[in-house]
Amino acid sequence: MTKILVAEDDNSIRDILKQMLESQAGYNVRAVSNGDQALAEMKSYRYDLMITDIIMPGKDGIDLIIETRKHNQSLPIIAISGGLRNVKAEFNLDSAKMIGVDEVLQKPFDKFKLLAAVKRLVNA
Repeated sequence: MTKILVAEDDNSIRDILKQMLESQAGYNVRAVSNGDQALAEMKSYRYDLMITDIIMPGKDGIDLIIETRKHNQSLPIIAISGGLRNVKAEFNLDSAKMIGVDEVLQKPFDKFKLLAAVKRLVNA
């Protein structure tokens, strides 16, 4: 079964992502609230895909992506962001592209686009 790691600090978005990926697509999902927790998870388990928010407390998504790429170049990564006050989501997502994510989605995103991206990356 495909294992997906979700790193998202917003409880409601994290829960929606987990429920959608599990119930509608049948994936095994572990959801955490920041980059530090995600890195700890990846030390204990092998994941087939990671979805990360960019702006999170503690280790943010950019740092998480950089750390992940140091140790695992092949893990598919989807970055998501809604921006923050003075920083537009496009800036965050462009930054994520520059450091090697496979896909970016701006919040709020269409669930069908997310599910299609996940399917494409885990079947690549």
